[in-house]
Amino acid sequence: MLGRAGRPQYDTFGEGVIITNHSELQYYLSLLNQQLPIESQFVGKLADNLNAEVVLGNVRNRDEAVQWLGYTYYYVRLLRSPGLIIHSAAVLLEKCQLIKYERASGKFQSTELGNIASHYYVTYNSMMVYNQNLRGGMAMIELFRVFAGISEFKLVPVRQEEKAELARLREGTKEAFNLLRSLSETSADFRDHVRCTLGSIIMRVAYGFDDTETNRRLVTDAKKPVQSFTEAIVPGRYLVNSFPSLGKIPDWFPGAGFK
Repeated sequence: MLGRAGRPQYDTFGEGVIITNHSELQYYLSLLNQQLPIESQFVGKLADNLNAEVVLGNVRNRDEAVQWLGYTYYYVRLLRSPGLIIHSAAVLLEKCQLIKYERASGKFQSTELGNIASHYYVTYNSMMVYNQNLRGGMAMIELFRVFAGISEFKLVPVRQEEKAELARLREGTKEAFNLLRSLSETSADFRDHVRCTLGSIIMRVAYGFDDTETNRRLVTDAKKPVQSFTEAIVPGRYLVNSFPSLGKIPDWFPGAGFK
């Protein structure tokens, strides 16, 4: 951080205070000792700052933009062709529909999207993503995908109390992906895939088994005896159900395998 502590209307000089990590102390000492040149980083945000000045009405055309640029340290470091730099930034803003740019006269005019970007500190790159991807009737998951790709949300931290909930959501997502993958491989077994997925979720919630493949194997193993028992109790499934006396036949007797 670097802050100016002087008062331009009262003082003839100002004091700069640098606050940095100890690991970068030697770097800033080298800058102060003029061992390294101090370069401006303004060019990376030139388009966004120009858009803000156009929205505020401080810059109305290319010539005024060049004059505005002359107040910056970047202009001091780059005196060769400031008009070309402004033209490049204006073309970017026009491409993102943030301003209207008349190349012949060099006149700028702000747009509604430019006002939004300036007032809410949205970069022109993010506005370009919005213009290309947002459309009517989008599902919630599609909106989240668009917002997840925006630079403003790149460094949003995860709170400690949210980690448990995010872990549960991740587990549910994994099971959903496994279900979709199974359906894509053998769609004819739809009922079995759904049964295994629901059983896997129950095993995880009730018993804490987090291994999806193990849960699917347990559900499949449990299905076999249940299916056999279900078939056995169907009336008439075996002849002994109609003739109970057949149950007294010895096991060694031919055809007594039903016992």
